[in-house]
Amino acid sequence: MKWRNYFIRNIIISITGVAFTALKSSSSTKDGVIRFENVLLNEGNGYNSATGEFTAPTDGVYVFSWTIITKETEAVCADLFVDGSRKGRLLADARGGNTSNAMDDSASNTIAIRLTRGQKASIKVNPIWDNYVDGNDWSSFSGHRIFISMF
Repeated sequence: MKWRNYFIRNIIISITGVAFTALKSSSSTKDGVIRFENVLLNEGNGYNSATGEFTAPTDGVYVFSWTIITKETEAVCADLFVDGSRKGRLLADARGGNTSNAMDDSASNTIAIRLTRGQKASIKVNPIWDNYVDGNDWSSFSGHRIFISMF
């Protein structure tokens, strides 16, 4: 019965799909998890904009992409964490210019990773760098399941 329920739950979720995209509405200067408030898509209801975390509804392989923009004279490192373990990182570094020719900078990364049901993924600012993350829907976090794990 346990395998039957597991199979039925995974088939139902695989038919409905799992995918999310969220944008950063307001700029932030805090270390820790980045909350992407403007949710454009949340199929499977895995992304929580209040916490900034995605919770895997099923076992499977997931792809996560994130883009971070920082303002001139700042540098920000943003890491993908799964249950407290870093799985990927990026660095947007706009410190090279001076005030007359300063420009913002952006960086993106994409990671495919196997998750089990209930694992949490989030993007965190690394505190050893500056921590300015541009809002105005410039910075983003997306993810989707590419296939489920049956066993």
